Amino acid sequence: MLNAARQALVQLGRKRETTAEQSRYLLDMSMRFQEIVTSALTANYVNCDWFDEYQNLRFATKVVNRNDIFAKTLEQQGHSYIFEGTPSDDPEEGDTVSEQADEKKLDENILIRFVDTPDDLEELTAGPKTIDNQTSEDILTWLTKVHKDSRGFELGTFDSSLLAMTMKTQSSNWEPIAIGYIKDVIIMAHEFISDLLKLICPDQRVRDGLISALMDGLLAKYKGALDHVHFLLHVERTGTPATLNHYFNDNLQKW
Repeated sequence: MLNAARQALVQLGRKRETTAEQSRYLLDMSMRFQEIVTSALTANYVNCDWFDEYQNLRFATKVVNRNDIFAKTLEQQGHSYIFEGTPSDDPEEGDTVSEQADEKKLDENILIRFVDTPDDLEELTAGPKTIDNQTSEDILTWLTKVHKDSRGFELGTFDSSLLAMTMKTQSSNWEPIAIGYIKDVIIMAHEFISDLLKLICPDQRVRDGLISALMDGLLAKYKGALDHVHFLLHVERTGTPATLNHYFNDNLQKW
């Protein structure tokens, strides 16, 4: 009983009767919090045993692992059409091939969320955890059809809007995959902050007050991250396609 009482007294921290003592108490917590954050962002996990006991504090590692999943998902499922096969002379035959490929994958879903949503972020990060796999293997038939349906009186070239139109269709999965990724990172950041505050500030009354004071600012940051991803998607998918890679023009001239 005595040891338990002493441990509980230690967890309460410095006495906080005066304004100066309260300021010192909050300053000590903020310095300790910043110290752990710096270690977590640099993946320096040797300075504190908490990193071994609480995996959510290994923030840099968790984000890097999520980045790998994002890159793999975008590479394998980010496109609507696969560059395989040859265009069919018979449009109906091409449609049949495309339909068979789609039917074969109708029951497969693409997983885009890998982190469970906490109750206090449900409204901000709500959304589907999977999307339908609509990838088709008949890209050349599709491109041929798009070209034929969009031809004008151009001589020796094609309508410049075709590239933007095909790019938008081809990248239709980018949005749900990217939004699912940033929502997972937001949740990981929020869980890191919440778990670290529990360790830094065992006093629940004080901790609840700190979370209440921080929440508005955190939600604004989370929303800003989501808005930025939406902006990047808008620029990449609806803007005029452009590249500084000279191989694009070289290959275009060869074709």
